[in-house]
Amino acid sequence: KVPNDAIVLDATGRYLLPGLIDAHVHYKSWSAPLYLNHGVTTVLSLGDTYDWIRVQKEGIKRGEIPGPRMFYSTDNVDRTPEEGIDAKIKEELIFFDHQRYLDDVEEARNVIRKYVDEGVDAVKVYGGLSERQLRAIMREADRADIPVLGHFRDIYIAAEVGGDGIEH
Repeated sequence: KVPNDAIVLDATGRYLLPGLIDAHVHYKSWSAPLYLNHGVTTVLSLGDTYDWIRVQKEGIKRGEIPGPRMFYSTDNVDRTPEEGIDAKIKEELIFFDHQRYLDDVEEARNVIRKYVDEGVDAVKVYGGLSERQLRAIMREADRADIPVLGHFRDIYIAAEVGGDGIEH
């Protein structure tokens, strides 16, 4: 039954679509109008500058910044590059402002706990993590009921540890 105060629109001959969801974006300061104008009402930001993306989500949520409903991930979580890695690649990796490098299992556990406490919606991992680090990350993420997505090096290990999504 239609309530008396409802606004009724005649959509005869038209189409009605729900809001679209983009489940892997790299959000930019200029992208909100593009998403909204093209029907994307929800995004999952994976691997953007962590502090900045958190502020964007809060601003959107409070109605201070126009934008789609946003979910966001941790920084790109990866193992610290080894000394033998090609110098140019190592230099590029280290200067990503959204990379979080982990040295061991205990650090992986503690870093994910911190992200969870800050309200992150997902964990994004990279291929350098050891299986032990991945398992520690998965345990912490599972406790918080948040997905772990990313650039797993080995699809079999990703499945074995319970990864929730293989990106790219």
